[in-house]
Amino acid sequence: MGHCKLTCPEGEEECCICCKNRNFAILSAKTMRLIDAELFKKQVVAMAIKNGYAPEKANALCKLIDNQPTTYDIDQVLKELIEIKNTFLYAEDNSVNSTCYETMCKAIAIVEEARLSE
Repeated sequence: MGHCKLTCPEGEEECCICCKNRNFAILSAKTMRLIDAELFKKQVVAMAIKNGYAPEKANALCKLIDNQPTTYDIDQVLKELIEIKNTFLYAEDNSVNSTCYETMCKAIAIVEEARLSE
């Protein structure tokens, strides 16, 4: 088992970059960000081929990538944006903050467009 607690191939103690650089704690402490998982898997396969790794190792890494949780639920984001937008429409004093309302409408349109392009 490597320093990152992943199971290394038999006879290896440092099979990944985390172990070799002993930076696993630093790597895992970074904030989440969105990535293009399909592009990342292509890069994993290309590096495996380039370095002569067994196909099983590349397949295992790709499966690991596929099994990662989604960082956010786009439907939940839309729901919350709509709720915020409606607070501008239905203010306690019955006034409408049109600038904030229009801005929220634009934000919702951006998120909906991103959802359609998935």
